[in-house]
Amino acid sequence: FPVKEFEELLKLLEEAIEQAKKYCLRLGADIDAILDLGEKGFKEVELFNDYADKILEKNEYRDQINLFVNSISSLYDSAKPEIYNRPEIKKSRDVFEYLRKVVDRNVDQDEQIERTREKLDELLDSSILGKGDLQTRENRRYTINGSSQINLGKLNFELLRQEFKEKKHKNIEFADLSQFMQIKLRQMMKENKTRGTFLERLERIIDDYNSGSISIEKAYEQLTIEAENLSEEHNRAAREGMSEEELEIFDLLKKEKLTKAEKQKVKLAAKHLLHKLKDARDSVLIQEWHKELQSQQKVRQEIREVLNADLPNSYDHELFGHKAEAVFQHFYNIAEQGAEHLAFQ
Repeated sequence: FPVKEFEELLKLLEEAIEQAKKYCLRLGADIDAILDLGEKGFKEVELFNDYADKILEKNEYRDQINLFVNSISSLYDSAKPEIYNRPEIKKSRDVFEYLRKVVDRNVDQDEQIERTREKLDELLDSSILGKGDLQTRENRRYTINGSSQINLGKLNFELLRQEFKEKKHKNIEFADLSQFMQIKLRQMMKENKTRGTFLERLERIIDDYNSGSISIEKAYEQLTIEAENLSEEHNRAAREGMSEEELEIFDLLKKEKLTKAEKQKVKLAAKHLLHKLKDARDSVLIQEWHKELQSQQKVRQEIREVLNADLPNSYDHELFGHKAEAVFQHFYNIAEQGAEHLAFQ
C-alpha cells in the first residue's frame, strides 16, 4: 500500500467512525462508553442492549446504523493489512458490528455471544413456568430459530402482557417476539398457504409500530393478541379432525356462512378429494403431469367430478368453478415445485 493512499483511507475510516458515534450519541447511545470499558467481553456489556433498544425505536435509526456500519467495515477491509497496526480502529469497528448484530437479533450466529438471544427464551419460559420455578427454567431452553418447537398453546399471554410493563428494553422485547412470530408463521404457511391473512395482520402491527402511529405498549399488546390467534390456528387441524393437507384444501373450498351440515360436507369433500387423488397417482396425478396440457385437463376433470359429487348444493355454478380451479391451482403449484409427495404424506 502506498503510504499516501493508506493515509487517505485511514482518514475516511476515522471520519466514518466519528460520524457514526455522533449519530448514535444523538439517539442516546454513547459508543465511547463501551470503548472505555477496555478488555471487557462484549457479551458482558449490557450497554449493547440499552443502545440496541434505542435504535430499534424507529426503522430509520436502524437503516442509518446499517449504512454507517457498512461504510466502516468496507473502509476497514480496504485498508488491510496496514490497518492491523491500529488496534483502536479495529475495536471501534468491532463495537459497531456487534451492535448491529444485537439490533438485528443475530448474535446467536456467534457461539460465543448468545446472551442477548436468550432474552426471548426467558420471556417464554417465564410465561410457561411462572416466576418461581427458577431451577426448572435453567434446565429448559427454547430458541428463536425454531430448533425447539414451542407450543404456543402453553404460553400465558396475559402474563406476557403484564410482565412487559416491567421490562427495561421494550423495543428489544417487541423485536424478539415479532421475529419469533414471523418465523413460526412462515413454518405454518408452508403447511397451509391460505394463512396469508395472519401475515398481513402481523405486518400491519409491525408497520404501525415502526411508523410511530401506535405506542410500544399498544403494539406489544396487539402482537400478543395475534400470537393467541396464531396459537388457535396452529391447533385448528386437530380440532377439526383433519390433517394439515386436508385442512388446506378445506380452506380453499369453504365459503362464507356455511351451515354446520354444509361445513361437514365441505370437510368430507376435502378429505375425499385428497384420498382420491392419492389413489390415482399412477393414472391421474402422474409424475410431471403439470407439464402436459392433456394431463392437466385430466387432473382438473378429476377434481371437478369429486367436488361436484361432494360439495353442498348451495355452491352455484360460478362459485363451484372458482373453487375447483383454486384447488387445481393448489396441486399444480405443488407439482411445479417438484413436491407432489408433500400433499400425500
